[in-house]
Amino acid sequence: MKEVIEKFLESTREDSFHRYKSWEHCYEAFGNKDNSGDNLALHLAFYLASWGMYRGSSGLLWKDYKVHIEAVEIIRRHSLLRNDYKGEIPPLKEVLVLFDELREYYSKLKYYNGKEEKAISATDTLISKIILGTLGCLPAFDRYFNLGLFEKEYSFVNENSLQKVWSMAVKMKPEIENIQDWAFQNTGVQYPVMKIIDMYYWQKGFDKNSNKII
Repeated sequence: MKEVIEKFLESTREDSFHRYKSWEHCYEAFGNKDNSGDNLALHLAFYLASWGMYRGSSGLLWKDYKVHIEAVEIIRRHSLLRNDYKGEIPPLKEVLVLFDELREYYSKLKYYNGKEEKAISATDTLISKIILGTLGCLPAFDRYFNLGLFEKEYSFVNENSLQKVWSMAVKMKPEIENIQDWAFQNTGVQYPVMKIIDMYYWQKGFDKNSNKII
């Protein structure tokens, strides 16, 4: 597991301004209770952009960062779910409550792309990335993570899929804690358990996709 995490973090060690570091800045910002909702929304927007959530087909591309201010307030109401360095993983069902509240908020948003009005697509990838970047209590269910853990490009965030993630966190706890210590000593970043799991399976999925025979 450590070799895979090392491979993931190699880019950030070679480039101090690498896009992967946007997660660190966003997660740290949400850990500071003195930050304003406006400041946190700006951090969240840039983190999401760094991780592909502002691509051309995304409805968020048509919104400014202030669209996230209400989402920030939802996240703040669930601040006890924050998964800190070496902290206990919060209850699965409470994380799902937060997930559903955020999805409901983003699903109601509309945007106009110059031709028609459409609803923002509150995908499981988007909402899970928001939770990972703010409270760190859920991996981001994006293409590579899903390939790494579930061996398919898409997986729904639900009680069954999260049960697998939570079980892995318990099973690999000693190894994860060792990696947390190693990462802190080598990068200065205190990665929570779910971020370690996210990096591990993302890298495995990325490598699996790169090795496909075309």
